Amino acid sequence: DSAFLRGLREEGRSQFASLGFPTTRMEEWRYTNVGPIAATDFRLADREHAPIPRTVVEEIAFPVFACSLFVFVNGHFRPELSSSPILSGELRVESLARLRSESPAALEPHLGRYTEQKSHAFAALNTALLDDGAVVTIPRGARLENPVHLVFISNGETATLSQPRVLVVAEENSRAVVIQDHVSVGEGVRFTNSVTEVVTRANADLDLVILQRENDLTHHVSNLAARLERDSRLKTHTVTLGGSLVRNDLGALLADEGAECTLNGVFLGRGRQLIDNHTLVDHAAPHCTSRELYKGILSGKSKGVFRGRVIVRRDAQKTNADQS
Repeated sequence: DSAFLRGLREEGRSQFASLGFPTTRMEEWRYTNVGPIAATDFRLADREHAPIPRTVVEEIAFPVFACSLFVFVNGHFRPELSSSPILSGELRVESLARLRSESPAALEPHLGRYTEQKSHAFAALNTALLDDGAVVTIPRGARLENPVHLVFISNGETATLSQPRVLVVAEENSRAVVIQDHVSVGEGVRFTNSVTEVVTRANADLDLVILQRENDLTHHVSNLAARLERDSRLKTHTVTLGGSLVRNDLGALLADEGAECTLNGVFLGRGRQLIDNHTLVDHAAPHCTSRELYKGILSGKSKGVFRGRVIVRRDAQKTNADQS
């Protein structure tokens, strides 16, 4: 790895060693006990672990998005199961591992720049073990008609840890829809520790759908960090359907004037599921707008948590924020 990437991973190791696993004594985690994660001896997934045939991918993927399907098994890119990395001469979907080895300078402006590792232990763990993932670049002025479908498949019979990493860069005046789809194959115990970083440049328009439909034995922790620049728009749609213990952290920084973000979420709990959604919208510039709407349906002995914070900075005049 380059000096930048070595430093990034070392920072993640240091932060996770300092923070440790969160406990219910912490305000941010008072309703969510991660003891089942800490107590399990997970095996870090490798590239050769548990191969997936194309027929399985076709069964679990949405056919309507098959023209832009990019498959990752236990966090590792599988090009033989995926579409071409360049769609219509515009969008680029690349393997993080390949860029690490061939073009590390391309990652330095964005990778690790938006996630707050000092307060998110699991994001620090993901960074410490940084390996592979998806780097999505929507070029300046591109208008993509079809969604980009990233499928992250969790597989394996033993207790397996996968660490998907996603970086989405929407350049100036671009428009796209990206679907980040987490699924599982088989019935083994899994732990998915996902980190997604997003930056929307001036006047970019991005819809990001995060769909989690893994099995009932999966622990899923996700951290989404987004930076919105001048007059850009970001809509996130977080849909949680599966998992045993699920924690979704979403943070959006409205860094320049005219930025707009919409955070939508829905979760369906059953049995003894625990689904915890935390959001943070930081209005750091004037004339910005944010909207939040989260809804949950719970049955059996399942539990749902929502904690949303909106920060309006001293100079962020004419802020318009709504949360429901």
